[in-house]
Amino acid sequence: MTKIANYLLKKELFKEKYLLKFFYIIIILTVMISFFYNIQTVQASDKKISILYFNNVTHESGWDWLSKGLTDMLIDDLSQVDVLVCSSHQEIEDLYHKYDLSPISAEIDKSL
Repeated sequence: MTKIANYLLKKELFKEKYLLKFFYIIIILTVMISFFYNIQTVQASDKKISILYFNNVTHESGWDWLSKGLTDMLIDDLSQVDVLVCSSHQEIEDLYHKYDLSPISAEIDKSL
């Protein structure tokens, strides 16, 4: 009788070891899938926005600081949104010079 009991106990322990291994494998797979899903969502953020300088049309020089100040505030606020990527001022100015957009770049240089 003890041989049968020992055999059954070993068989049950053997099953428990497999169940435990199976449980660990499920946990590891779940962690790996969630990790790769998070990487894909971060890389999928291809929505890029560019904020241009505001023009002071009031012709009062006391308001000139707002052209860059409002732009900086908007870029700072929108940079905190996870699904958007804001381009920097340097990237925008590089594009102006790359495509030879002289009237717009002249306005930007004048307003700064």
